[in-house]
Order: sequence, then C-alpha cells, then structure tokens
Amino acid sequence: MKNNSLFVILFFVLILCNSCSNDDDSNQTSLVGTWELTSWNIGIPIDINNDSVASTNLLDEADCVNNETVVFETNGTVSFNSSYNPTFNISLIGETSETYLFDIQCGLEGTIGLAGTYEQNGDTVKILNNTATINGNQLIIVYQNAIDIYNEDFTQILIKKDLTLIYSKK
Repeated sequence: MKNNSLFVILFFVLILCNSCSNDDDSNQTSLVGTWELTSWNIGIPIDINNDSVASTNLLDEADCVNNETVVFETNGTVSFNSSYNPTFNISLIGETSETYLFDIQCGLEGTIGLAGTYEQNGDTVKILNNTATINGNQLIIVYQNAIDIYNEDFTQILIKKDLTLIYSKK
C-alpha cells in the first residue's frame, strides 16, 4: 500500500514538473516570429532632417532605407535580414559642448544576411554573442561603447556611446 502511495505522489510530482516546463516553452514561443527594427538609438537628440524635431532615434532622422528584420524559429535558429547599414561620423563641436555634427551616408542597396542560434531564458535572449531583453513586444539589444564620438577634426575619439537597437514584433 505504501508503494502505491509513493507511486501516486511521484506521478503527481512528474506532472507538476512537466507543467512547469511547458510554461517555459510558451515563453519561448512568444519570441518566435519576425521582429522589425524600429529604433536605432545612440542617446543623443538630433535633427538631421531639419524638421525642427530632434529625436534620439536615427531612423526618424536619417533618410536611409530600413527593412531590417530578425526572424526567430522554433528550432533555435535566428536570422538577421538587414538593409539598414548607414556609415556615419559624429563629432563634438568644442570638447565641452553638447552640440554634435553628424555625417551620415546611407548604405548601398541590397540585403546583408546573418544566421545563427539563440537561447531564451525568461525575458533574456542570447543571440550569437550578444544578450537581448524582451519587454512586451519589443526586443532590445544594447551594444556598449559601439559608437565613437570624435573631436571636430576627427583625429581623436572623445566619447564612446552605447548603440541601442529596438525591434518590434510584427
């Protein structure tokens, strides 16, 4: 009789553990799908397009084509399909001011692709060698010290800024 009771208890524990792992799988499923780039942010309000509205999102300011997407598959693979690849130089006007000069050139037409694997643990996603965070329907990747801010004659790096990319689920 004790063996039967022990068997019943173990059976319910296994069912409970299986239910918990299914919850993790449903979190994983929320990541699966296509995410599009909606913000390319370096934390500096700029008005490159001269519309009298400054934005920290370069996508709002630069007239470059943006079709960048990230696609997460159920099998743990991720692919980046990118056409947003501007080349830009930023300089600080006077080493103590908050005024910047931007020189942005849009990338060539075409698509750059990259594929790899990902692992999700709750709201954190490890993509290739980077870590992203899920916040609602946004996927946020921060590349620390990725942007160089130069002096006026571009001979010296004065500041390094983080680049924050935000993708929204389609």
